[in-house]
Amino acid sequence: NNVVMKTTNGGISFVDSMRMNGDMQDVFFKDSLNGVACGMVSNFHKTTNGGQNWNRIQVIQNGPLYDFYRLSVLNDSIIWLASRFVYRSIDFGNTWDSLSQIPIANQNSSIHCMKFTSSLIGYAGGQSLELFKTLNGGYSWIPQQTSQFPPGLYLGMYAINDSLVWASGRRIVLNTTTGGLMGIREVNNNNLKTDFILYQNYPNPFNPRTKIKFSLAINSKVIINVFDVLGNKIETLIQEKKRSGSYEITFDGADLPSGVYVYTLEINDILFDSKKLILLK
Repeated sequence: NNVVMKTTNGGISFVDSMRMNGDMQDVFFKDSLNGVACGMVSNFHKTTNGGQNWNRIQVIQNGPLYDFYRLSVLNDSIIWLASRFVYRSIDFGNTWDSLSQIPIANQNSSIHCMKFTSSLIGYAGGQSLELFKTLNGGYSWIPQQTSQFPPGLYLGMYAINDSLVWASGRRIVLNTTTGGLMGIREVNNNNLKTDFILYQNYPNPFNPRTKIKFSLAINSKVIINVFDVLGNKIETLIQEKKRSGSYEITFDGADLPSGVYVYTLEINDILFDSKKLILLK
């Protein structure tokens, strides 16, 4: 409630840090001096002196000022903020990019928790018992199949790795050991996994060109993107409607440095699958 409290003696006593203009919801320190905090009405603050002073940084440049309930920090540098939209900083909060809108069924709802286990894979949850997963750093989100559980509000999330994740809230704790259901909304075809196939690129590793093959059982809108390990989109290889059948496209990495990249397949605007490719020059 507008204040950060600090202890340097294990909780025997606390000191009052500088007050902030807003109700804060989450805080993270990467060392004794550098920390960040987020809160209501798009509040985001950063300190470089252990909390003696907090400077507000504007995350949302245009549009509604959404509430930030949780932040997820990776490698003490990359920060994602959880709200109706996804925002990411790669310099510990100094500058921000807006990545995507999470496909929440009720547009009056919000995301209350978020956890990234790598620069590409993350999980989010919130109101109306909705859980989501991203495979490309937050650019798009896969709805998870959880409607068989009683309704509630997800307030917390924790992950050991990409596969072992817990989400908790009112009246319920959910756990997955397989990275969740790569699922599709229940209104969709339950046989979706067999209707579409994204194959591993060949050759892999490659230099500088490789082939990417995919198959469609029905006519569909297809998008294939390539991302770097930070989740930045490198190239859109295809974005068009295709008839059922098998297809093969070529990715040319001649202008890219050696490294690991990820290519994703979206079917009818739903992220379906992703695979890693390795450029080795």
